[in-house]
Amino acid sequence: MAACLYKDHYSFLKIVNDWFWHAVSCQVQVLFLNAFSRYIEDPSLLLYNKPIESRHLTRLELDGVSVQSRFLDFSNCPSLEQLEFHNCYFSDDSRFRIRAPNLVSLVLAKVWGMIPVLESMPSLVTAYVATSMESEDTCFENDCACEFCENYYKISGGTDSNRCVLLKGLSEAEHLTLFSGPQTYIFKMDLKCCPMFSKLRILVLDDYWCVPDDFRALVCILKHSTFLQKLTLQLSSKKHRQHRERKGILVPMEGSAAILEHLKIIEVTCDAVDKRIRKLTFFLCAFHIRSLPPQAVLHFVI
Repeated sequence: MAACLYKDHYSFLKIVNDWFWHAVSCQVQVLFLNAFSRYIEDPSLLLYNKPIESRHLTRLELDGVSVQSRFLDFSNCPSLEQLEFHNCYFSDDSRFRIRAPNLVSLVLAKVWGMIPVLESMPSLVTAYVATSMESEDTCFENDCACEFCENYYKISGGTDSNRCVLLKGLSEAEHLTLFSGPQTYIFKMDLKCCPMFSKLRILVLDDYWCVPDDFRALVCILKHSTFLQKLTLQLSSKKHRQHRERKGILVPMEGSAAILEHLKIIEVTCDAVDKRIRKLTFFLCAFHIRSLPPQAVLHFVI
């Protein structure tokens, strides 16, 4: 289907929309729509801007489509437990909100436009969020103060005291994967009002959280994940070359032994044990890693 999709092909867009909404009306439980194509520069299949109302839909997966604010209100889908957005376009002008209170599993990967706000998901178990350079929430100055970036205040329906875009909505997860492009600032911004992850047991992070010699982001999220049992750091030499190394002092954080009380496994996957990996190892040691219980394991996968 994607190979036939063009921005000016309105009749085709109407056919796909009619098919999509007809499927919803047929009380389907699982619905996939894949309009992604490497021949199209950005997602161009715009779904009608109206909320889905279905008591039967349990899983919705979208790839390569454009969505608007009303569509992202899934409060009338009480059975919806799995929601996935891949290569989807949201908005360049305002930050939409995803309202899906009964979700158990969420995937938000490679967002085009502004990254949407995630509202409360108290039943959330697993979540995979990967921001990328296609997002409007990027700053090519790397070390800028995020509040001065153009999109910082564009949270539709939000207030000055409530600017947490992703982390607050993810705070009930038990298994969380957080990946980010090096110039995407959403996680950096969210960490300023970082919530507690009281249910989090497994955390997977990428290079964004391990910039030598600045592990403040990693420290912050560990500090707010007091019941964490397994930490996985997936590091790529190619991604690392895009980072600017920042000067800093590796100092163990106060109370770090208590933070690691439940941690059993720290796994680092990398291409090679290079200078950065050695700095990371030193940091983990400085972070009272030796205070882990005897059954704890720290190992590298190359």
